[in-house]
Amino acid sequence: MLSAGDSPTKLNFELCIMNRIILFTFVLVSLLADAAAAQQIVWPEYPLPDNPTAPFRGGGGYLSLLKLIPVIGLFLVWVKTTDWINYDVQILRENHRLWNPVVFGSFVAAFLLFWFIPWFLLGFLLLLLAYAVPLGCYVSVRNGKVSDDAKVLTPDHLKKVFSGGRAGRPQPKAADLGPPIELIPRGAASENDDRANLMKARQMDAFLHAKQLLADAINWRAEQAQMVFSAGGVNIRYQIDGVPRDHKAHAIEANISALVVLKTLANMNVEDQTSQQQGEIDVEYNQQTYSVFLSTQGVSGGEAAILQIVRWGSPYKTLEDLGMRPKTIEQLKELLLADKGLFVFSAYPGQGLTTTANIALSSTDRLMRDFVAIEDQQAPEQELENITQHFYDSAAGQAPKDILPKLLRLEPNVIVCRDFVNADSMKALLEEANEGRLIVTTIKSKDAAEAILRELKLGGEQKEFATALVGVLSQRFIRRLCDDCKQAYEPPPQLLQQLGLPADRVKALCRPPVQVEVVCPTCRGVGYTGRTAIFELLVPDDTIRKIIATKPDLTLLRKAARQAGMQNLQAQGVLMVAKGETSLEELKRVMAL
Repeated sequence: MLSAGDSPTKLNFELCIMNRIILFTFVLVSLLADAAAAQQIVWPEYPLPDNPTAPFRGGGGYLSLLKLIPVIGLFLVWVKTTDWINYDVQILRENHRLWNPVVFGSFVAAFLLFWFIPWFLLGFLLLLLAYAVPLGCYVSVRNGKVSDDAKVLTPDHLKKVFSGGRAGRPQPKAADLGPPIELIPRGAASENDDRANLMKARQMDAFLHAKQLLADAINWRAEQAQMVFSAGGVNIRYQIDGVPRDHKAHAIEANISALVVLKTLANMNVEDQTSQQQGEIDVEYNQQTYSVFLSTQGVSGGEAAILQIVRWGSPYKTLEDLGMRPKTIEQLKELLLADKGLFVFSAYPGQGLTTTANIALSSTDRLMRDFVAIEDQQAPEQELENITQHFYDSAAGQAPKDILPKLLRLEPNVIVCRDFVNADSMKALLEEANEGRLIVTTIKSKDAAEAILRELKLGGEQKEFATALVGVLSQRFIRRLCDDCKQAYEPPPQLLQQLGLPADRVKALCRPPVQVEVVCPTCRGVGYTGRTAIFELLVPDDTIRKIIATKPDLTLLRKAARQAGMQNLQAQGVLMVAKGETSLEELKRVMAL
């Protein structure tokens, strides 16, 4: 059995390195000996004998290929054998600390002794015995512990080998079965500890179920899997495209054991089922890499676990990928080119605020203007190209204002501060926005009008805010109907009238299938695949600025924004419904958030 610090990869690597060092030394010494004989060099302490029976030398002291080739051939066969035994002892859980030194050390000792034996045949016979005897002992022991079809060097095995078969390897373990998903441990103090955790997890019977659990969640496109264990069983709920969905669970014992495997891989305390713990593992599946963040917490009567599944590389690369219309993209880019002012990105929690802000900033010109970002050292955002990050430490009581004077000496054109934090920082940044810099910030809110009020609640001056504001972009994610199973239906005229859609232009709307005889393989019966976003872009006019400066009111701001030509989130959603891209039920769900 492997110790905590050992792993097959590490042990194979060490043996391969030692094997190659011996081969290199052997070839180097042989070549030096050949060169010495050719130049008639005599070493002071060990003269080169002109003896045709000495190892590797023929007449005149030169190398003899007839002697060198069989030794190299035996050496290469021994290298292959040591690699196989090292792998085999770990799969069969034999004592690698016994067999590896026996197989490796006996041949090395014979190899060194071989150089001092003046008779080649005697030395070669010694090498052959040093190779064959340990191998035979190991084969005898391991063949007594495996099934007949896994035995090696038997007549059946040799017959299969010479006929091109691959007999002799042990039967695959449960860890090697199941979906082709690779679990990569994270969180230990060193790579060796991570490898040890992987080896420990692979030896657990539930490793296969842990693989199936993660593969199943990814196949369902779940961003999150929640597992709650109690005396009554286990409840599993997936969050797919932002919407929770109950999922059929296997036996509670299997899921508990799978959780133990995942906690082992994440370097968490398996025995602790009450304290709050966090860990991370990586997953490779279907040529994609995912980070899985595992959180566990004791609950009444059991334990709860949340698996947050994050795919490497966002599926959204451009504003078009997010579903933004060309006219809105053009307006947004123009506003972000402003020489001064304040621009606000807003969204409801979990609705893609950071994603949209990052893509929008990446799409604007960052070469002709200097961009800097003010970030909290305790929660830094993703670094964007050509936007230099500067950090304050909230744990030490700092805020953006504390590093602003130093930052202003760099004379940036654009300052990205995703959270104003407090009134003093907001006042200082609004002052810069009105004097000649573009300030970009973010805030969580339901729509653009509410974003303005939430910013003002931080304590900024209303008049300065009204003067500085150049625009607010708000968004929400909405699910797309599955193209393979969505159903068209004729809407009642009253419904079209309520939606403000012309009856002569909209003949049908779409929805998920009402009755399902065969589950759609694309969406797995969910009815939706993937999400897009709906946007509203508020550009303040004189009326909106006056409301902000004198009497900020949510109803007044929303009304003024519509009068200024802004299409709100609901209007954008209705347009998607009319095009058959989403359903009316989905739009109602999203607008109710």
